[in-house]
Amino acid sequence: MGRLIVVILITLLPSISKAQEEVRKMDFTKADSVAALYPSHSLKNLYALVNKLCSPFDNEVEKFRAIYTWVCLNIENDYQLFLKNQNKRKKLIDKPAELAQWNKDFSKKVFETLLEKQKTVCTGYAYLIKEMAGYVGIQAEIVDGYGRTTYANIKGKGRPNHSWNAVKLNGKWYICDATWSSGNIVSDGKETKFNQFYDPGYFLAAPELFVWNHFPLDTTWLLMDNPPTLQGFLNRPIIYRGAFTHQIRPLFPEKLALAVTKGESVKFCFKNFTKNKMDNMEIQVKKVKLSTISQEELYATSEDNYCFDYVFDKKGQFNVHIFYNDVAISTYEVSVSK
Repeated sequence: MGRLIVVILITLLPSISKAQEEVRKMDFTKADSVAALYPSHSLKNLYALVNKLCSPFDNEVEKFRAIYTWVCLNIENDYQLFLKNQNKRKKLIDKPAELAQWNKDFSKKVFETLLEKQKTVCTGYAYLIKEMAGYVGIQAEIVDGYGRTTYANIKGKGRPNHSWNAVKLNGKWYICDATWSSGNIVSDGKETKFNQFYDPGYFLAAPELFVWNHFPLDTTWLLMDNPPTLQGFLNRPIIYRGAFTHQIRPLFPEKLALAVTKGESVKFCFKNFTKNKMDNMEIQVKKVKLSTISQEELYATSEDNYCFDYVFDKKGQFNVHIFYNDVAISTYEVSVSK
């Protein structure tokens, strides 16, 4: 299979409300610093931990940030536990009674592992965030739904496989995912394990961006006026954590799989709310052909939307990867015919 890599060196932000924008501009240095003061603190006295994390602050947002950061820094994603659960659920997919009993028993195991080893899976992260927030009067809910990765919920009918949180701060609901903020699962071909690092990109993420790889069973928690359908969600381009880290929102094409003819151009569009100058773009094809996208080639279709066109001049199947500063943002599949 041929491979096309599109590298984009620009700064883009998703659409966010004024209230969200104000929260995003807050300086969380102090909250993150306080969270770092209590590594590996026991969960057996949760009230004491929450009090240490939150007492330095007088506003809900910083209190919640300290809680969120602590969880992401100190709770390990238990890949083996995740794998065990995934494999068992697949075996019981057509046995609803046995599956329900397994889920009940597994939940107990999740919380025992969380308490004793500070290791868990997504439901444990979401549970801990909710419980800790509750100690300081912050309302948080566990949201179950579809998490989209390079190996899950790509096209097809989809399968609920993930949990995250909704949290109410200053009277407004936000969404966040402590599991994906805490690190990722990596493999070197011999061993698959959890790679822990803190990425605040999923902290109070804009709903318009969050929905690219999170779709709740209760669509109330999309927090959007015009959300996509589940099928639309499953067929969107693959999006990576880099989009959240750098707050980049792809706009077009809206589907993962594209069919074009040789010589036809494809328009790639993004939504930019910074109104900053957009330059230093590069397109790299098969790591052989390198060219630069000038400001003239990157054109505005509205005040906030910017696009560039790329002509597919070879027949074949192409994976199109979009990067920002060498960090993956999104992927498309392009089939080029004669």
